[in-house]
Amino acid sequence: MPPLLLACAESGEGGSAFGWLITLAVLAAWILVTALVLRRLRDRTERRLLLLLFIASIVIGPLIIAAYYAGLFGDDSSLGVLALLLMIPPAIGAVIAYLTGRAKPVRAFLISLWGAVFLISAGLFLFLVAVVLGGGSVCME
Repeated sequence: MPPLLLACAESGEGGSAFGWLITLAVLAAWILVTALVLRRLRDRTERRLLLLLFIASIVIGPLIIAAYYAGLFGDDSSLGVLALLLMIPPAIGAVIAYLTGRAKPVRAFLISLWGAVFLISAGLFLFLVAVVLGGGSVCME
């Protein structure tokens, strides 16, 4: 397992409220974009299917990443393999949309891809905000 990096903010430093504000604004924007894409759809069945695919991808994406770094897919040194593995939820979503005929496969692919990278990119963003606003000191644990 690779070492885990944690941001260490020294006590008495300002910027934690600003960091939380940035974090909330970016997460709200991410959720707003998702809501606007889903709301734009007029067909209620397509909206439900895409929402279900989005939620399922949010769950499956981090599980794939955890399995990749646990060694289930072999050596974990290639990010290309991880990128290909993260294409599994969008491909499944596109196939489900095509077979059921309830949504357009391209929309299903994109919303499933959006969901698959949702949590990992949010975690990376939170880490970046913590490092930048935490004074730049990083601890290894």
